[in-house]
Amino acid sequence: MSKGPLIDLEKGGRLRLAGLVIPAVPRNRKDAVAASNANAALTYLRKMVAGGNLVALPAFKADRHGRKWAQLFLTSGEADKRKWLQAAMVEAGYARVSPSTLGSSCASTLLKLEGQARARKVGLWGQQRFEVLEAWATRKLRRRENSFQLVRGEVTGVAETKRVTYVNFGKDWRTDFTVNISARTAKRFKKGGFQPADLKGKTVRVRGWVTYANGPMIRVRAAEQIEILDTPDK
Repeated sequence: MSKGPLIDLEKGGRLRLAGLVIPAVPRNRKDAVAASNANAALTYLRKMVAGGNLVALPAFKADRHGRKWAQLFLTSGEADKRKWLQAAMVEAGYARVSPSTLGSSCASTLLKLEGQARARKVGLWGQQRFEVLEAWATRKLRRRENSFQLVRGEVTGVAETKRVTYVNFGKDWRTDFTVNISARTAKRFKKGGFQPADLKGKTVRVRGWVTYANGPMIRVRAAEQIEILDTPDK
């Protein structure tokens, strides 16, 4: 295995666990907590796969380095006793769910498991650095730029253009947190009965990589990246 969420295959090639964001060994060697998180996740994954047979189900096209995304199952010799590695990592709190490389049903299952792990504060969820951020906390979001985050807030408006749909979380789109949905993605949402315009006034939790363009922004490429919450603390 490599030092990260990649699995080296005996016959060559590498697999990345689809749908997960797993702590990687930090470039900043002084960040002892990040290093500890990466080592804990890697140790847990290694223990699960040690000496076992893996069944890989392709989940997404290979990246530019030739690494393939897959759903991974550990077999024990009995067909009905497969262990889903993604589910095990999420349930133990060692990974967060990233739906962009998942099918809808897999994403739904993993998001439910993640919610349970978050409620129990196990693994990563017991640390403040993995807290769900508030959409109004734009300064904190700016400090988390280029990292994967979960952000919660009330949608104040939705603006559609030919190329992009903007989901806004404040009065000033030039500085407030925004969700960016491409036209292609919005079309897929609408085919599934999801209308971005219907988000206005709802409290949602959105996940993805934080960038900065007229305020903190997350680009959404899968409907499951946006969860509508019944209550603000869901």
